[in-house]
Amino acid sequence: MSNTNRGLNRVLLFIVSIVLLAAGVATVLAGSWSKAKDSWLNWGGQAKEFTSQQLSTTRVQLGDWEVSWLWLGLLAMLLLAVILLICWIASQGGGRTSRLSRERDPEGTLTLHDNIAQSAIKAALAEDPRVLSTTVSAWQLKKQSGLKVSIQARKGSSPRQLADSAENLVIGLDRLLGRELPILISIHSGARSGWSHQHRVQ
Repeated sequence: MSNTNRGLNRVLLFIVSIVLLAAGVATVLAGSWSKAKDSWLNWGGQAKEFTSQQLSTTRVQLGDWEVSWLWLGLLAMLLLAVILLICWIASQGGGRTSRLSRERDPEGTLTLHDNIAQSAIKAALAEDPRVLSTTVSAWQLKKQSGLKVSIQARKGSSPRQLADSAENLVIGLDRLLGRELPILISIHSGARSGWSHQHRVQ
């Protein structure tokens, strides 16, 4: 329920994986196959010669310095890559909020905070012997807020029954708040329970 762009992350991860895989295959071939090694050395020599020619024919005078504009272009590309990387890192995660809703009318503003929903859900599930612990958090989803309810169940408890109980709590919460909230219910296992996790979106 965070603001992380998972699609973009998967695309970037796929591209990096392909590049690393290609580099690994080329390295193995160059180290184990003589023809591949000769081809690599030949290509490397040609690339070095071509680069030297381009650097010598693209020199510009900057005061007392004489430098190829290719180096300036490469520096600009590196700076752009750093900026994009910082923006990408800053976009990861996030989305947590302490406000579920805010409604304005001529008489004033009504703000609904997440601790109301957290207290109601935790208090209701604390009486359930099938539940070991409950975590409730609020997240900003585009233009509205939603809740994530994580339930740690006891070993042998029925995830189906827990999901139904949690869904009834969600219905009661909607009636209490007077509006429907998007809610993700996560019933998961751990060292203290013996069945795999399940997710349910209400």
